[in-house]
Amino acid sequence: MFSVFTAEYLSTALFSGSQYIGLHTEDPTSDGSVGELTGGGYARQAISWGAGTDEGDHYKTATDTDIEFPTGSADLGLVTHMSVWNADTAGDCLIVAALEIPRNWVDGGIMIIPAGELFARVRY
Repeated sequence: MFSVFTAEYLSTALFSGSQYIGLHTEDPTSDGSVGELTGGGYARQAISWGAGTDEGDHYKTATDTDIEFPTGSADLGLVTHMSVWNADTAGDCLIVAALEIPRNWVDGGIMIIPAGELFARVRY
């Protein structure tokens, strides 16, 4: 178990600098290499993290602006997972996770992740 200080330190270190969210149609595995969308207007989008907060048993860091993907120009399938990267193409995968509510990437559709809906917790 981490101390409060360590949880805050890890959150601050991990959720800073340039980071980008990727979308996947299947479990991307721990390195993010599987199922990332391609084509159809898709591109990873920049993430802006807000200041972390102490939530009593974990330190929580959430996005502080909406993440809006370009309008889809093709049907690319059901998005079931996301990843966080340190580059908008290639780069190192930092986090992978399943979406609570999968969504289809469709021609003419817009995918927006509202501010605060993407968050991470470091438990202590």
